[in-house]
Amino acid sequence: MILQIFATPKYHNLIVAMEMIIIATKKMGRPTDALKEYMLRVRMDQDTLKKLDECCEIEKLTRSELVRKSIEEEYTKIKK
Repeated sequence: MILQIFATPKYHNLIVAMEMIIIATKKMGRPTDALKEYMLRVRMDQDTLKKLDECCEIEKLTRSELVRKSIEEEYTKIKK
């Protein structure tokens, strides 16, 4: 919202400075051993999403963690 209010040529430097501050103060995520540089977007129906969220809640994992875990388990299963 602030960017919309000050979106004029007169305040362009302020907008850039504000963006730099936001980037500089962004908190780091959890430390990890494996860099996750690829993002996967998946389409699913509402029922499947509810199942995913229920599994995440039971396993105490994020959606991404559960998907990675499931891929590892499936990969291990087919490689035996």
